[in-house]
Amino acid sequence: KKFWKKKKINQLYFENKCNQFYKIKTHKRVNIFTKQFKNEDKINLINGKKVFGINKELSRVNWKYISKGLPVNFHGDLHFENILLKKRKFYFLDWRQDFSKLKNCGDLYYDLAKLMHGIIIDHNKVLKNLYVIKKNGRSIIFKLKMEKINIQVLKYFENWILKNEYDLTKVRLITALIYLNIAPLHHKPYSFFLFHLGKYLLNDIKNFEKIKI
Repeated sequence: KKFWKKKKINQLYFENKCNQFYKIKTHKRVNIFTKQFKNEDKINLINGKKVFGINKELSRVNWKYISKGLPVNFHGDLHFENILLKKRKFYFLDWRQDFSKLKNCGDLYYDLAKLMHGIIIDHNKVLKNLYVIKKNGRSIIFKLKMEKINIQVLKYFENWILKNEYDLTKVRLITALIYLNIAPLHHKPYSFFLFHLGKYLLNDIKNFEKIKI
């Protein structure tokens, strides 16, 4: 109520900025990844689910829908490592410097998706290499073990999104895009894990239900 204050900005202009941030940036990041790891996009079976090549998967995204954002005062990298709680007050760290070159606002849905991506993937487990990804020909199996508390928090968060009349499907789609975007920024095999997780979730939004194990 206090932090995500709405900002006055031309909506069409803002949607164009969202399109640049989501569509154009995603394609650039994916191209970086596929040029470096050409064989990874040849995988056509992830956890038993048939998937297309990443460019075809991205062509199926309704970018106009994704780009209808909500301009607010925003953080831009809102996950738990960047949030401190002290004496019943929250402190945000390591803010994103801009949103598609906008300095004074960003899309509320990006903050929500950043929170979701951090709930699903516990960075402490990543640091300890407590994740599994196995390749067999053109098939990938990944295992994402979520702690009970994370499952509870994710359920609470999704209910909060619906209760506040935000679009849960949009949050989930942007979360999938976040995994694809950060894949080329990390070391392998974690980068592979992120790429295939993002592709798997983007292929079918119902896959979000299947990873809560």
